[in-house]
Amino acid sequence: MLNLLRKRWWKYASVALLLFTLVGGLYFPLSSGITSVSPEKLEEGNTFDLQIETYNTHFTATSAPAVYLSGDSIVFCAKSIQVINERTLAATFDLPAGQLKRKSELLDVIVVDSTLGTFRLGDAFALTAFGNPLAAYEPCVNKIENLESATFNFPYRIMLYESIRNLFFHVPMWFTMVMLLLFSFGSSIAYLRTGKLVYDTFANHSALVGLLFGALGIVTGMLWAKFTWGAYWPPDPKLNGAAVGMLIYFAYFVLRGSLTQREQRARVAAVYGIFAYVIFIVFIFVLPRLNDSLHPGSGGNDQFAVYDLNNRLRIVFYAASLGFILLGYWLMSISIRTALIKDKADELTENDKTYDSLAS
Repeated sequence: MLNLLRKRWWKYASVALLLFTLVGGLYFPLSSGITSVSPEKLEEGNTFDLQIETYNTHFTATSAPAVYLSGDSIVFCAKSIQVINERTLAATFDLPAGQLKRKSELLDVIVVDSTLGTFRLGDAFALTAFGNPLAAYEPCVNKIENLESATFNFPYRIMLYESIRNLFFHVPMWFTMVMLLLFSFGSSIAYLRTGKLVYDTFANHSALVGLLFGALGIVTGMLWAKFTWGAYWPPDPKLNGAAVGMLIYFAYFVLRGSLTQREQRARVAAVYGIFAYVIFIVFIFVLPRLNDSLHPGSGGNDQFAVYDLNNRLRIVFYAASLGFILLGYWLMSISIRTALIKDKADELTENDKTYDSLAS
């Protein structure tokens, strides 16, 4: 284990992966998307103009995007499209009466552009089944194409916008924390089985570095929550569980500091560390799934992998996750080796004192 901690390739690999994360996560642009449409409520049997506000687009007078309205069983094509500016479109639609199967239906707005790809705003407005039939109407027979952007882009989310880049930092930091605390958990078991104090050192310093990444994960998560949910710390079971889990591990270090005898401290801390990790996993992974939660992957919400991680984004996300884990392992190895050197120096000092005492 000590030889593995001394390997230098951990350092170089983590630096390379994190540099790739910074470049890929911050440099590449976000995909185009629709931020809003107006009006937000319409009736059948009318011709109307729909104004579409977009994000990260660059329409020109020569652009030729296609615009659609799509419901559960019906699709309307834009009769005409006008480019107002590089981010605004005006699309004219004929909506004949008698097309809806219900009194009201939510429609998606879909824009298809040969360069920007296909992007949509789900449930953009409600169409109600009232009004008089149009005298003449040509049904929409165009097939909606699902085009990808011609450039390397990341998925667009109307609630997240550019903050989706935090996915490369917040989530990998928590992955790193869980892995380091798992290492502490395994080291605690190893100490109880063997009685070797070196495993107590492993457990102590891996938990310490794990809490460092946990604190960074909480800070980045609070900033993300403020942007997305409007508050730094909303009453969410995932956030509260993480806070309780962190406090449990802070108590681990308080407990260690209250005991002065080395073997007793190692034994008590090992028992506490085993239970602390189990309780921590319950608080951050199990309980949030059993309650309503704003956090992705909890309380019935989809995980990011379902709707945000396309094949392009996975490349950067996996690199970020591995890079932060290796960085955590590197910091842990430095902390452990420093502690072992200090223990060795203290042992030599104690031996010298004993020798001097015997010699005198």
